[in-house]
Amino acid sequence: MFILMKGRAMERYFEHRDLPDEKERLRERALAYCDLDMYREAIAEYEKIIKMDSGDPWSYLDLGICLGDKGERDKAMKCYLMALKIFPRNSNLYLNLGYCFEKHLKRCDMAAVCYEKALELDPGDEWALNNIGSILQKEGKWKEALTYYEAAYAARKGDNNHILHNLAWAYYHCKNYKKAWSLYSKLIHEYPDRVSVYADFTCVNYRLGRIEEALGLLDNVLEQFPKNRHCRKLYKLIIKQME
Repeated sequence: MFILMKGRAMERYFEHRDLPDEKERLRERALAYCDLDMYREAIAEYEKIIKMDSGDPWSYLDLGICLGDKGERDKAMKCYLMALKIFPRNSNLYLNLGYCFEKHLKRCDMAAVCYEKALELDPGDEWALNNIGSILQKEGKWKEALTYYEAAYAARKGDNNHILHNLAWAYYHCKNYKKAWSLYSKLIHEYPDRVSVYADFTCVNYRLGRIEEALGLLDNVLEQFPKNRHCRKLYKLIIKQME
């Protein structure tokens, strides 16, 4: 998610601001360092940008992302918290802070507060909607999760197949197998090498009584990944049910 948020932050930044030459040069250097996993150097460049223009929230956001990628999660959180004191109405800062709480500290309660605040500031934020749905999913509240995933998919700014996958799996757990099937049939063409999509689509086909299609999917994925334990187990279970 950090990578996705970085791309979104950069896109919105360039939509709304013209960068001075030196600032643009530093940002390009920082991004190049990140691409090479040279995070210490990238962090130094973002710190220079912030000194140059402390009124730029996107530089704080990028610095926090870079710190997180480097594994310095406490520093990333401190960066977001400091930035929120300056930019209390920036929804992206709340969103990334929530991600830190959820993924690194396993504090879904605090993460939900951050996502809800992001949603309050930007009601059409697809990631805030998706991430609240993800927390509800972890709690086994599939119907509530489905509502948020549907809203996230409706609010998406482009082709967001991560949210589409979440939505399809929520339909499956809410026993709307026909809806799930239609979404997985789209995903399977876009991600022909993603094992999780094959496994999930297998389950959907099985529930719809499409046994041959389910086994065909597993044959396909096991041909590519013969040691995948999850798909091998699914195959054995389906065969056993047919005996």
